[in-house]
Amino acid sequence: MPRDGVLTLFGINDAKLLPMLENTGAAATYDSPIDIPGIRKIELKPDVMTKDLYGDEETLDYFSKVKKWEGSIEHAQISLQVLAKLFGNTWATSGSSPNEAGTFTWKSTDRSLPFQIQGLCTYIGGTDVGGGGSGNFYLYCCYATGYQVAAQTEDYATVSFDVVVIGRRLDNKGLEIVENETSVALSTSADSSAPTVSSTTPADAATGVAATGTVTVNFGEAMLLSSISDAAHYTLTRANGDGVTLGAITVVTDQQVTVAYASLTSGQVYIFTITTGVRDPSGNRMAAPYSINFTIA
Repeated sequence: MPRDGVLTLFGINDAKLLPMLENTGAAATYDSPIDIPGIRKIELKPDVMTKDLYGDEETLDYFSKVKKWEGSIEHAQISLQVLAKLFGNTWATSGSSPNEAGTFTWKSTDRSLPFQIQGLCTYIGGTDVGGGGSGNFYLYCCYATGYQVAAQTEDYATVSFDVVVIGRRLDNKGLEIVENETSVALSTSADSSAPTVSSTTPADAATGVAATGTVTVNFGEAMLLSSISDAAHYTLTRANGDGVTLGAITVVTDQQVTVAYASLTSGQVYIFTITTGVRDPSGNRMAAPYSINFTIA
């Protein structure tokens, strides 16, 4: 049935944690999702800043704004992978079966890193019985502020961690609740395909190119900004292999950059190369370096 803006929810069926790779005014990107095992509860409430203007023995105005959201996530099994992503720790395996070991290491120098939480609830009850929809929760920029394990006699241990949620820089989103008429599953895996270059200006084998200008690179998908803005991932050489110093790198969008050059020699062939160091938001690198050549007018 069409959604009516009223959610009758029972139970929480799934939850994922996605480490945040980038949080800038131009992009918000996340790594592969990690399952939060045995999810039991996602609890969240806003921390609201308020101020009233009082005068003439009455309230003249009232200001209210959310500063952040605070809450906790409770689940039924300990995931060392989740724990490692909460506080920037490490988790690694060693040895082989039957002597394999998984080790979680927490140092006093480790600090909380940003992540996203996704939660999924199914509709049960009220007018939504048998509707097949879902209520999806998205907490966009979270930081862990605490971690607890509660164990007691003759019962299973429960695990919980406290979070603070703030608006991410790209669009100030902190929390979204989505009512889906047809159930929408949470993210299961990140993109695993190697990024590609879709085009360049100048194009490969171009002639009559200006001695001072820029090379524009268009990627086939959104890229990690911190990666494509890194000068180490671009080289310019003469045909004989001599290197040329490049100028400023400008990120136009998350799929386009310009790389400046100046005072190249007329009639000379130059080779511009993008290394495999450039990455997409899922951490995939190009399968091979990408090169073009062009001749200066």
